[in-house]
Amino acid sequence: MNGLSRLLVRRDPLLLVEHEGRIETETRLPDFLKKPLTANPTFLDLKTNRPQEDLPIRQGQDVSSNPYEAYGILESGIPAVWSGYRSCLTLDEITGRLFRLKGVSFGKNPIFDKRHDYVRGGQFSENTEWEAFYSRKFNKILRSEGINPIMVYKGKYEFPISFNHRNLTTSIFEVIGDTRLDEFFYIMETLSINMPSGFSYRLNQLYEDIGFVVGRLKKLMDRNNMSWSDNPQRSNAHIGNIVVYRHDTQYIGVGLVDFDSSSDSSEKSSDGLREQQQVEFESVQRSALQGLISPRPIGRNYDPYFVRQEHRIFFIEGFIRGYTAEGKVNNLIESHRLENLLDSLPNVSEESKSAYLGRASGLGRLGMNTVLGRRKSYQNTIVNDEKNKIPNRSMNFYNLILNSP
Repeated sequence: MNGLSRLLVRRDPLLLVEHEGRIETETRLPDFLKKPLTANPTFLDLKTNRPQEDLPIRQGQDVSSNPYEAYGILESGIPAVWSGYRSCLTLDEITGRLFRLKGVSFGKNPIFDKRHDYVRGGQFSENTEWEAFYSRKFNKILRSEGINPIMVYKGKYEFPISFNHRNLTTSIFEVIGDTRLDEFFYIMETLSINMPSGFSYRLNQLYEDIGFVVGRLKKLMDRNNMSWSDNPQRSNAHIGNIVVYRHDTQYIGVGLVDFDSSSDSSEKSSDGLREQQQVEFESVQRSALQGLISPRPIGRNYDPYFVRQEHRIFFIEGFIRGYTAEGKVNNLIESHRLENLLDSLPNVSEESKSAYLGRASGLGRLGMNTVLGRRKSYQNTIVNDEKNKIPNRSMNFYNLILNSP
């Protein structure tokens, strides 16, 4: 399966350009990754400040030959799609392998935030090395259960840019998926507006299945004396760091990512580690009841506070059940759960569904069957969660898709 076809939600494109620096690699990389790359600065503002009348992800013509014409940009570079405010995904066309570059969007004039000790859009070498160490550790745990890791560290770029004598770096991971659970929830819940009860029932089943797998993976981590974070006040354990992806035609996979602040029994006392793990157990559940954790540039206007908690509680129930379950850990879910949901959307063309969900993912040369188009009119929809008394607003994307040309 082509790497980008594993994505369940489409993302905005960007271009990568060469940058002065050096590469350290642990394995053979595709030729186009052997020189340090960063995001073309032209795209750094486009992902968040696009004109209001534009709606980038759209069913329609295949612009994969030059998707950047949609932005009015005719520059050259390595095609990629965004994966967070400082990361992107790019594809090896020859092998179909998918790579995630973390720390590519620091721009021409990097800004150092002294208060929070970070560089906007970048990362320091120690963060790269820390995540490399703990991703290897968790991957070893996964392999002991017969699970294929979702992210494997391959190397890093180091740039001649430093703050407080620390150089900026970009980590290189080979990944098998990248759709984050918060964006997946957001898409499914906007599609669920005005749907019949049968749709909600199937959506709840899927959420519970995903929650069960996440609970099993989190327990596996805890049982092996590892934590997702090293600070109870700032947890990486949230649905923005849970990935869902197409494993193959029969299964959807679930994985945990982002280990740049992980810890283990060599760093913490037994009591300290247990406290951290308990905080993470709770923070996963809390995050499931919130809106988008870290809105990725997925090509839509969005309401970051939109959430349908009546569905999310099924994820939480599955998570708790999975955490307390016994037996061998499996990270796969039968894909018919998702396919049945999409098939139940009435009067929505396959092309329109694929414009929002990378279902068929006829992504052409680099998975970028996306194009700017004039925004359709939309209505605000009020969703009231009577149980939690939380009003939320969202565009009715179901109607938007339904009315797409």
